[in-house]
Amino acid sequence: MFHQPGRLGRITSLVIDDDFRGQGVGAMLVSAADAFFTEQLCVRAEVTSSDHRIPAHTFYQQQGYAVDERRFVKRYDSSGA
Repeated sequence: MFHQPGRLGRITSLVIDDDFRGQGVGAMLVSAADAFFTEQLCVRAEVTSSDHRIPAHTFYQQQGYAVDERRFVKRYDSSGA
């Protein structure tokens, strides 16, 4: 599938300071993002997280997100060289 119609919400970066982890701060931020996505009539939300961030993956799954697919990225030299 190349494209899914409808609006997409995306969390690209969410980092909670070590001193505040485990206090519900991350869950509140994800909940606020989910509410915003719903308000904006998004049909899907995505979170990007590197493979080595296993605790983050567990956290997002606890927030209702599921592992869906793996993305492969190809970067191009934009300098024209």
